[in-house]
Amino acid sequence: LLLGGQRLEQMARLTASDWDRRSMTVSLRDSKGRRSTPRLHVLPVLPPVAAAFQAMRRGAGPDDPYIW
Repeated sequence: LLLGGQRLEQMARLTASDWDRRSMTVSLRDSKGRRSTPRLHVLPVLPPVAAAFQAMRRGAGPDDPYIW
């Protein structure tokens, strides 16, 4: 909800490389519809979201690309 109620499928595809810690943004790719290339959505990451991302990444292995 803190990322604006994005689609679950988009959120499930988020990787650590989609999260820009410097600019406090996350990049989602919207591939719905008849698009041949996904549309990029850059969303601001609020401090509570950044804290959640950091907590989830602490439990990830070195080869796990996903935030969740």
